Amino acid sequence: MESKTFRIGGRVLFYLSIFILPWWLSLFLGVLLLVFIQAYDVLLGGIAADLLYGVPVAALGGISFLSTILLCAIAIVVFVLRRRLFLYHQ
Repeated sequence: MESKTFRIGGRVLFYLSIFILPWWLSLFLGVLLLVFIQAYDVLLGGIAADLLYGVPVAALGGISFLSTILLCAIAIVVFVLRRRLFLYHQ
């Protein structure tokens, strides 16, 4: 499942989804890439999405990089818990 074409295709699909699909679907695809293939370059996609579409959220103190912060938090959790997840046991 971790073939080179799967990894490249997943990344291309994620970056295209930023422009075509709703934000929640792009975020879901980014989380899947982080969990299954540890594609930490989705953080660049989060930055790109926030630069293109991010607006300040008044309830959070005017933060406009919400997708980036969320993807960074998920990446840290995946990195720390990677050995304990059932997906990685052999």
